[in-house]
Amino acid sequence: MAEKDSTRSLTGPRQLNKTFAPLKVEYNGELGQWLAPATLTSATWLPVPGAFAGWYIEDYFDLSGYNMDFLTANPVNAFTQQAGRTGITFPGGTRILLLDLITENRVDDLPALINSMIDEGSLIPSFNDSADDWGQVIFGRWREFTGISQANQTQDVFAATDDQNFGSLDPTTNDKLWIYRIATCLGIPGASGLSFSTLRIPSSRTILQINVTKEDDLPFMMRQKRSYELTNY
Repeated sequence: MAEKDSTRSLTGPRQLNKTFAPLKVEYNGELGQWLAPATLTSATWLPVPGAFAGWYIEDYFDLSGYNMDFLTANPVNAFTQQAGRTGITFPGGTRILLLDLITENRVDDLPALINSMIDEGSLIPSFNDSADDWGQVIFGRWREFTGISQANQTQDVFAATDDQNFGSLDPTTNDKLWIYRIATCLGIPGASGLSFSTLRIPSSRTILQINVTKEDDLPFMMRQKRSYELTNY
């Protein structure tokens, strides 16, 4: 074990962030299917394999430098920022579901997670029937967007009707914290025939504020053991 004062990394407060491109994807009313996300504006978004309407971003915060110096990352706060309009043209009765996550392990079944978002939510990481422990999810934010009606016409502007936060903010010695942004639609857009309906979700930023500390050897070793168990659960 390294000496306590021989670290190459600086201890103290840190702020980590990842910025993501907006999502723009079209529903083809003639084919009755969603097309691939637009290349220029959705470079980091990918379709969820096997899902009718599901798209995701996967990235990570690299904490390996702290771990190499036997330091612990203590999450203090986590949140998302977003600027721009969320909406669907010709939405019909469609709603948008959006899930942001920071986890200690990768999500291994995105189609099941999409189905859970649409259904009862029991597979959302760290809840009910999911394979993830409470401590594995550092931060989560769940939102549902519904179209705003004006003069009996549904506009291309959606407002959040449900906005929930969860997560453990537990200390971690993992090399990586995985970041997810997962979007899906509930219902089929109102586009028909040759018309298109466009889903738009604006740019976003995921932020994690941590306090990097040097623990005594025994607590650090036990925390590493626990992080390993959670990551390989």
